[in-house]
Amino acid sequence: MERSSFFNAVLDQNGVPDRSYLAEDFARYFATFIGNGVFPNPSSQLQLVAVDNNMQVRIKQGKAWINGYFYENTDTYIFKLDPADGVLNRIDRIVLRLDFLERKIKAVVKKGDYSSSAIAKNLQRDADAYEIVLADIRINKGVIKITQADITDLRLNKDLCGIVHGAVDQVDTTAIFNQFQSWYSQTKDFYNKDVATWTNEKKQAFDKWYSTNTQAFMERFNTWYNSNTTKWSNDFNEWFATIKGALDGDIGAKLTAKTIELEEKIDKDKKDLSDFKDTVESQMSETTKEIDNLKSSVGSGKDSLYSAIIGKKVTPRSKDFDDLTNAINNIKLGQGNAQPSDVLQGRTFTNDSGIVQNGAITNYGSKIITPTNYTQSFGSGFYESVKVVGDSNLKPENITKGISIFGIIGTANKYACGTETHGNFTLPIDFDYKILILYIHFKDKYYAYVNSPFFSVDNNKLMECFNSKIIREPVEYNFTVSGKNIYFASDSQCDTAWIAVG
Repeated sequence: MERSSFFNAVLDQNGVPDRSYLAEDFARYFATFIGNGVFPNPSSQLQLVAVDNNMQVRIKQGKAWINGYFYENTDTYIFKLDPADGVLNRIDRIVLRLDFLERKIKAVVKKGDYSSSAIAKNLQRDADAYEIVLADIRINKGVIKITQADITDLRLNKDLCGIVHGAVDQVDTTAIFNQFQSWYSQTKDFYNKDVATWTNEKKQAFDKWYSTNTQAFMERFNTWYNSNTTKWSNDFNEWFATIKGALDGDIGAKLTAKTIELEEKIDKDKKDLSDFKDTVESQMSETTKEIDNLKSSVGSGKDSLYSAIIGKKVTPRSKDFDDLTNAINNIKLGQGNAQPSDVLQGRTFTNDSGIVQNGAITNYGSKIITPTNYTQSFGSGFYESVKVVGDSNLKPENITKGISIFGIIGTANKYACGTETHGNFTLPIDFDYKILILYIHFKDKYYAYVNSPFFSVDNNKLMECFNSKIIREPVEYNFTVSGKNIYFASDSQCDTAWIAVG
């Protein structure tokens, strides 16, 4: 459909304009170049603040635009939130609602549901209303006041609210940035404590390992040094004792021999010292390897932790502990209060515990119910469809009057008729009659008998239905009627036609 606007109207000869425009026409026009959201300057427009040290929050002055319609709050607007629960949390959402039925925009509180993992209410965006979010307020269990840290400002979220664009040159986000800084500082302090604790634990573990291994090495070195020093002292004293006796006679020859012996001992000691040096270097190499292995273990631990976090659908910025810690905080566990008894077998789910669980409800598929004369019950479980078999004959005229079947009350009267060719007989009926008519042929005469509260044997209209030879006088003196039993005085053979109506 083609549409254009806006043009002056032309009056016809009766003064009636040839065109008119609705409010929604102007709203549609403005929405083409002014986006939804809060006006940006100053940045505090429609900001939600907690300044009263109680369960009250305030919306500051400001303007907003929703689908071409204008909203303005000229004074500070106060909301008093419901008290917190003692066990569960909730999230209340402050929204601006464009109400098409009431034809106005107003600020309202959408109170959240109580849960250990609370979430905010969904927005209404349909033919009746359109909502944008100013802020979410987390109300933890047992709190008696709202702080600014409990308020999540959502004005910059373009999906939930947004900043009006197209009619402004710049956006002032100072207040929102300050709130973010407050949140960031609190969160940073929290995680810094965790990382500091973790780092201190690792340092203590390394110091303990280093102290234990260094002490063991020094004990081995001291044992070796003390042992060899004693041996060297003993060897020198023994040598000196022998050299004293050698300084007589051919001193030159004896000194030469001792010198050679001493050189051999020095060579041996040099070799022992070299072996000791090799041993020390080998042990230091092992120590260096242990340190490298520790570094490698820490690096491998980071790699494993990085991979595990990615497995939870969150990608850390890097493998630094700060980034890994932030990523762990962003891992989303399951939420909700569903239990296995609420979910079909063969399906899995998670709830507030974050543990994947299997459903326990039995699926019975389709069920066909055939009505009977007793109550039928179904087992507890899920039925994809239930079909109750009907019967076209189940209607009032086919049910005895006064009898109710599945709520349908019968309207049909019971009746029966027949003939008998002998004397006494019993009516073959299973109901109590209200009308009984007998038509008796006895000794070439015809008699009529009527037992009814509605008419008698003298009823001409009734008797027209019988043979004209009928005797219209009562015949009780010839027989008696007792309920369903018919007795003739002489038990004579006769023909009797009868009709009984219930």
